[in-house]
Amino acid sequence: MKKQIITMMVAAAAVMSSTVASAQLNFGGRAGLNLANQVGDVEESSMLTSFYVGAALQLDLGDKLFLAPELNFSIKGAADKSTTSFDILGTTTKTEYDAKIKTSYIEVPVNIGFRIGEKLHVKAGPYIGLMMGANYSGDFTSTTTSPTGTTTVSESLDEDVKEFYNGTDFGINVGLGFQTESGFGVEARLTQGLSNLADPDLETDDKISNQVISVGVFYMLGN
Repeated sequence: MKKQIITMMVAAAAVMSSTVASAQLNFGGRAGLNLANQVGDVEESSMLTSFYVGAALQLDLGDKLFLAPELNFSIKGAADKSTTSFDILGTTTKTEYDAKIKTSYIEVPVNIGFRIGEKLHVKAGPYIGLMMGANYSGDFTSTTTSPTGTTTVSESLDEDVKEFYNGTDFGINVGLGFQTESGFGVEARLTQGLSNLADPDLETDDKISNQVISVGVFYMLGN
């Protein structure tokens, strides 16, 4: 794993150094909110609210065009929450299920940006991510109410599920940003994974991928 992280960082550095000699370099940080989900051959799930934080570079390639590599820590995953109830002969049973899958990644996106006017810009490009961890947690509650009383049964799960996942993720992302002259800005981004999240060693035909909507802020030095 350490070798993979080092390789990713060296690759990002190589991209940066190849253009820094002839381009204006701006360095900064970024952080924000993730609305993450896992899509594909999975039961219907809902978005998981999480976060990302990272470092970013902007290397001007002209008046409008710029290269924007990043190094981010991002938490993805999915959530599943449901409630069912049924009544039989005066006895009501209500079940509640609340589960979350959280997967954490070190990611290196390499985007090409295009400025629209003085403050707006769009970005698009590929990313590669190395999974750092995967956790499944859930709470299950069953409440039965009858003429003689109420009975509640609860169970909680908290398990490491990294072994069931592919160790790397790659895909594409597109985004829109607004940056002021001071270097402060806001951005929104859609990230779509293209790789299968399931471990290749698992005997399954299921295809599952990451999908994330991100909204956050950034600050660039050197403007």
